[in-house]
Amino acid sequence: MLPASGTVSSTDPQTLIPSTPLRLPDAGNASGITPVSTGLRIEAPGTYRLSYTVKIVPSDPAVPPTARLFLTLNTPDSAINGTTVSVHHPTGQVEVASEVAMVTLAHGNLIQIVPLEVIGQLCVAAATLTVEQLP
Repeated sequence: MLPASGTVSSTDPQTLIPSTPLRLPDAGNASGITPVSTGLRIEAPGTYRLSYTVKIVPSDPAVPPTARLFLTLNTPDSAINGTTVSVHHPTGQVEVASEVAMVTLAHGNLIQIVPLEVIGQLCVAAATLTVEQLP
């Protein structure tokens, strides 16, 4: 049996709202993982490699924006250690990428990208979430 893996990407613009998971498509490249509207649901228990990238654009350059994003496990307030990225005062589009986190997951766990803090207006131009089970 091949390890489970999944990647979902979105290019639909969306505004960062604290504690609200980013919208992701219900379809993606997935095997043993189910894409849902805000992330990826784990079908097979095991140890997984998790990562994400987000392209961010300030909506109002007059207000210096700041944000922190992270991956969550099951609920928007359950941050996964090692997945936090920070964006400070971008003047144009920036792409941020998380470190790769190794996490043991159970059947039914939901992985989401969630902004924790948002100061000013920031728009997400694109987001990608990748989850890969280790053999």
